[in-house]
Amino acid sequence: MDDKTCPVCKLQFSRKDVMMRHHRNKHGITEPYPQSSHEDPPPPPQREGTSPPPPPPPPPPPQRGDQQLPRNEDMPPPPPRDEDTPPPRKEETEHFVFKHPFTMTVSGPTSCGKTFFVKQLLQNLRLIQPTIHRITMAIQTLATTLRRNYKRRLDHMLNLYKGYQLI
Repeated sequence: MDDKTCPVCKLQFSRKDVMMRHHRNKHGITEPYPQSSHEDPPPPPQREGTSPPPPPPPPPPPQRGDQQLPRNEDMPPPPPRDEDTPPPRKEETEHFVFKHPFTMTVSGPTSCGKTFFVKQLLQNLRLIQPTIHRITMAIQTLATTLRRNYKRRLDHMLNLYKGYQLI
């Protein structure tokens, strides 16, 4: 009997763990499903004097001229670009300079890198010309060491609000 078939109702499942959960929940059987005593069947014997075929070689890397990917016939062509449209952006911004006047809002879900971004920004204040006059942070808690360090190092220009609402 297949080990993915329920022994009680003969339903077949795609995975053994799904069948075991069904077996436990639908039939009220708390004891584990009896495991088969046989192991996986051995591979078929090789004929004498033959060896298994070697794996196929990996495809060659693309040459410099072959950079374009093969196009699928069903895919529409890319839209034409206007002269006013900037070229596609790279995945990473290598360098940028902030110019005044600007207001920056850093927001995002938990663990998305907001604190890391602000830390990098504050460690590289030379990127902002003229220098910063005031930093306002609305944070939920002052518990993290990094936020305490902000307050200690930048107290002369930092307005720190605890909680999400600015008072």
